[in-house]
Amino acid sequence: MKNGKERGFTAAEFRTAQNEGWEKQYPYRVGKKKVYMTPSAADAQGLVRTDKHPKSTRYGRQNPISERWNSEEQLAAWRAAWADVSNRYLERAGREERIDHRSNAARGLDEIPTINEGAAAQALERKGIISDRCEINREIREQNKLIRAIRDEITKLKNTIMTSIPALAKALETARKGILLLRYSWLYHTGAAENLENNIQLIRSDYEWFLTIRKLLREKSKQKKALTAELKSLSPTSFLCRGEIKRELAAVTEDMEELKSELSMLLSEFDKTDPDSMKEVRQRIDAMTASKTGFETIAAKAADSMDAEVEKYRALQEQARAVDADELHAARMELRGEMTAAVREKIKDTFSKSYDYDRFRQADQDVSELLGEPHPDAQRSIRRRLKRGREQPAPDIQTRKHKNEVEL
Repeated sequence: MKNGKERGFTAAEFRTAQNEGWEKQYPYRVGKKKVYMTPSAADAQGLVRTDKHPKSTRYGRQNPISERWNSEEQLAAWRAAWADVSNRYLERAGREERIDHRSNAARGLDEIPTINEGAAAQALERKGIISDRCEINREIREQNKLIRAIRDEITKLKNTIMTSIPALAKALETARKGILLLRYSWLYHTGAAENLENNIQLIRSDYEWFLTIRKLLREKSKQKKALTAELKSLSPTSFLCRGEIKRELAAVTEDMEELKSELSMLLSEFDKTDPDSMKEVRQRIDAMTASKTGFETIAAKAADSMDAEVEKYRALQEQARAVDADELHAARMELRGEMTAAVREKIKDTFSKSYDYDRFRQADQDVSELLGEPHPDAQRSIRRRLKRGREQPAPDIQTRKHKNEVEL
């Protein structure tokens, strides 16, 4: 560092830079914080170094070659070369599959990307154990398959729409079906992430309390050992000092018993008998956190895809301005039941046991609100209320007499 400016050097470069006033930065203790600063600045404040290792750049001391190797551009070039080599071997093997090293965003795709499964999850799957991360990827692939099928159907219909009311109605309902699927996916994965977060908070709170109790027990144990050693070192005739230490020992012992009782209760809550086995709880929290992040990623991608589908739906609505609105609405309502039932079945197949009827109804109502269209259920409820109002007899109106009126 020099005059508040940081710069990376190789060892050979730094020997020359030292003569120009450049200094390394080391960690110093400032209050309760660790702060990196130069030795000259630390000496002026009378600070003591906490570590002999200097601050380094993100990839260590860099020279131009290593800086280029660690750049994102070089990484992209390596990925492209790896994809080219892999595709050549796939072609030689007569396989149709091809690898594209680019991300979905770079390829212009708004499909939901899969997450990294990892060796541990794949090992569980090979043993016949369902892994959460692999299960998430299976759901993503099924959803992407449905999205692709819906988009292909919309593309085929676009060529025949023009001013044809039946074709336009089918295109709009097909687009709505895709939005409904994505909305359900967003509701499911957002809800799953929230449930995991609630469970994580509950477990983490108890786990952190366990760590606190164990730390307190260790401190009390050290205090007890120190008091015991001090008691042994005293002369038998030091009655006052020995009495004071014995009282402190009794208080410490009592505190330890209370902490051990609390620790035992916490272990039983986690169905554990040994404090060392609580490492499994930490691993469970980490696994749940990773799954929550996966759910949040899928939900965010589903929201982005839904926005893109809504834009396409708006374009179809612009085309619909050329036809009779009432006729188009009637044609859409004829298709709505069949389309909704079809997407419901596809969602059931995709989410299997995780399918929820109430969540589907919520998604259906949300889509109608999002598209600015009245939901059929809402219209039916309005008609029912109006019908009940017409069927109910008019109440008898009785005139009330004022207390000062006299009946003649």
